[in-house]
Amino acid sequence: MLYDAAIIGAGPAGCAAAITLARKNLHVLLIEASEFPRHRPGESLHPGVEPIFEALGIASEVNAKGFIRHAGHRIIWDQEILGRTEKFGKDEHHEWYGYQAWRPELDQILLQQAKACGVTVWQPCRVRDIHLEGAELVGLNTERGAVRARYFLDASGRSQWLLHKLGLHSLKYSPKFRVRYGYVTCPAAVDAFETPLMHRDPDGWTWIARVRENRCAWVRMRFDGVDPGSVWRPPLLENFEAIGSSKGEDMTWRIGEKLAGENWFLMGDAAAVLDPASSHGVLRALMSGMQVAHMIVVSVQGKISNTLAAKFYSQWLQDWFHSDVSRLRELYWDGNVKPQQQETTVLASTV
Repeated sequence: MLYDAAIIGAGPAGCAAAITLARKNLHVLLIEASEFPRHRPGESLHPGVEPIFEALGIASEVNAKGFIRHAGHRIIWDQEILGRTEKFGKDEHHEWYGYQAWRPELDQILLQQAKACGVTVWQPCRVRDIHLEGAELVGLNTERGAVRARYFLDASGRSQWLLHKLGLHSLKYSPKFRVRYGYVTCPAAVDAFETPLMHRDPDGWTWIARVRENRCAWVRMRFDGVDPGSVWRPPLLENFEAIGSSKGEDMTWRIGEKLAGENWFLMGDAAAVLDPASSHGVLRALMSGMQVAHMIVVSVQGKISNTLAAKFYSQWLQDWFHSDVSRLRELYWDGNVKPQQQETTVLASTV
């Protein structure tokens, strides 16, 4: 069967693209290797995600879940003792609030909305290989058979599956960063972490936030790229019971050397990766999925060529990525903290 779009990965980027395309009456296949619900980190969402939920038609479902909302962060920077609270801001109507959205539930809401919009979902199903005719990508080989489509979208995450299958690489923009994260039991009566805490010290930063009624999450990243190890835990949480083992992730800043072609696009972490301090992971995933869908729709309608669609999308995502890279460099290496490696300007090396 020929689909208008075949999407690899049913996370936020993949589902956002699928929902947007299906609403324009395009025939969409969404391929996901994992069963849901599945655990994913990254619960903290910027307030800018709220209009995105509205646009995708899931705002009421998200708000019905009762996710913890927060108006800003408490920040302790280096030698500060009491720290300061920085709020997101407000408009003429209300104060802005972020979400601590429990990812298994958020991902399930997005997937159910995709199905409700008429998206065909193959789950669980792994994509094994791509099918080329000359230099043109024309199909995928999956556990359920061959798939042909007009467009192919990769939302497979940090593995950047399609990028490597096409023989392309990522460009690094930081030293190697290793982030470790974990969870602790944190009774609701303990209100110390109701406002998320970002604490930077000379070696790195630690993030602590309540993400469920009885659960707090923590994240640790060192500027020298060293993993603090599986037994490490923030001193503030030493007296709390750990939930499972902590996990480490490679969060080296990187972006695909090519983000789109004549009939393929990379979205979310499959396109670009920054560490969690950028605060835009899920937001960028959702917006990149919607942006790709928009590019495909206007191409199908004959308003722009596939070549221009790929160019516009690539420039949009590159600009956002480089803006965040500049902000993170100022945040980390402002003269008080020096990087442990000299390659902290653009490495532009392939990995």
